[in-house]
Amino acid sequence: MAGTYYKELDKSSRLKIKEILESLPPYAEDFYRSLMASSSPLTQVEYLQDLKRFLSYLCIRKGIETDKLAMFPLEDVISTTVDDLNTYKEWLIDGDGEEFPSNGPYGVRRKLASLSAFYDYLDDTGKITGNPVHKVKRPKVMTKTISYLSHNEVDTLIRGIERCEYWIRRDRENERFVKLKTEASYRKQHSKFILRDIALIVLAVCTGLRVGEVVSLDVSDIHLDDDNPYLRVQRSKGNSEQRIPFSEDVYEALDDYIYGVPSELYEKYTTRMPRYVEYIQNAIDQEWTDIPIRCSEAFQIETDDFVRDMTRLERRLRYGGRQDLKKAKYPGETALFLNKNGKRLSKNAANKIIGDAVQCYLPNRTDVTFHVLRKTFATNMLRQTQNVALVAKMLNHKSTDTTAKFYADIMDDQIVDAMKNVRK
Repeated sequence: MAGTYYKELDKSSRLKIKEILESLPPYAEDFYRSLMASSSPLTQVEYLQDLKRFLSYLCIRKGIETDKLAMFPLEDVISTTVDDLNTYKEWLIDGDGEEFPSNGPYGVRRKLASLSAFYDYLDDTGKITGNPVHKVKRPKVMTKTISYLSHNEVDTLIRGIERCEYWIRRDRENERFVKLKTEASYRKQHSKFILRDIALIVLAVCTGLRVGEVVSLDVSDIHLDDDNPYLRVQRSKGNSEQRIPFSEDVYEALDDYIYGVPSELYEKYTTRMPRYVEYIQNAIDQEWTDIPIRCSEAFQIETDDFVRDMTRLERRLRYGGRQDLKKAKYPGETALFLNKNGKRLSKNAANKIIGDAVQCYLPNRTDVTFHVLRKTFATNMLRQTQNVALVAKMLNHKSTDTTAKFYADIMDDQIVDAMKNVRK
């Protein structure tokens, strides 16, 4: 189960916590203990990092070397005023060299929230009266228009990955696109990742899972044999497990990636009708294009179902699936999505896969990240169902207000359409 991933994540977070606490005063450890019951280790890391930044700021302001942070007195923290905190907010916005880079509105708000939790702890333990951070105004965050991909853009992305078109990227020095590889060398190097990358995109677009939730999945979390296929996911926010049904598109993408040729197709076309397999394999060897259509015409079976079967069969004969990414060095790896070394795909790697694919196949969309795939799912589902509560549940939002806030533009479109039908 995905729990394996989160156990490893918690383990690495605790090691990070230990490392951070070694550089902080003793009262930071007391604050950490107050967080243990109500937050995850990953959240605790962020709180402690933010506290360390605040204490570093106080050291710099008082002319104390930051390597002496562990000796910073609690009295100086307690005596901090609202004016001091406002100055700290400005310092966060402006930054202070490479060690303390500038922050945008979201970053400042989060760091002030962490600091507020620390001062709440001081208030709860009787060390201060009242929380001065409450009096510091948070930077305003401009509401952005939701970015999402259209159906055509998703299809373009998937077709581009499957066809192994020229791989290009933006040259950051002169801001132009350059070809990195020839088509032949790209095919040879990247073909074994094609079904993985397609499954990654289709799963994200059709379920709305967060990137951390996607890479946390194990093969055992995917249930394709059930009458109503579903997956089990441990939500990264709220630490709850959820059963999520999925569409035929997801079924096919996962089936191709995990198991190779679907058993019914394999039996049908390799045992009883091997001539189709031989034809497709020969066409692949000769680097033909439009192979499913040619196969349909050659055998005079021009039906959509046959072309669809031949398309899937070609993909499996041409590309490797999960079994081709597994390594003898890690025979027990349970992760659904594997990297080139046969280990679990990381969040950074998943983000890079999406970023590289978008840069190559949708070069005009500079705003697309993995999270935009989640927003694409939410947008499509909200338009189809017009049910905010249902979409909120699928996105694992704690409140429907969160969903309504972020997808207000889509709801406005629905209101316009509904009002057109109102008659006197």
